Amino acid sequence: MITSQKPYGYWTKERCQEESLKYIYKIDFINNSGVVYNIVLKNNWIDELCSHMIEIKKPKGYWTYEKCKEESLKYTNKTDFFKNANSAYNTSIKNNWLDELCSQIPNGFWTKEKCQEESKKYNTRSEFNINSNVAYQKSRRKGWLNEICSHMKPVHDFKNSSYSSINFS
Repeated sequence: MITSQKPYGYWTKERCQEESLKYIYKIDFINNSGVVYNIVLKNNWIDELCSHMIEIKKPKGYWTYEKCKEESLKYTNKTDFFKNANSAYNTSIKNNWLDELCSQIPNGFWTKEKCQEESKKYNTRSEFNINSNVAYQKSRRKGWLNEICSHMKPVHDFKNSSYSSINFS
């Protein structure tokens, strides 16, 4: 996974190939090295650098209502459904099935304990909000956010910044 920004020109064809060889499935390449994948696309290297990958694609018409429903039952929220079964999710939207298919998520699913458990997957509140918006928003509305995010590192430490001496009153 690429975690730091590389200088312009760093991602040569050879480096992109090295990165692509880490993945068996194109979806993993996209999800874990999106920047490199986009460079590969932009430079029309996709066929060459991804030829070793297995592309998982369902045949046209595969996602029927029943199959979308079966797939949606594997997830506790729409975000997870979208992330893990994008084709089924998009088919559900296209056919106006999404709300009905996701109605199996029980009201009250996001208890304080479940929100806290979910929050432990992330290092910052921003990550939590982006990746599990429903749990984040529930925690915010219920006033649990400070408590369940106490393990997270702050993005900006206001107390130790140069702004701490400014009087805002």
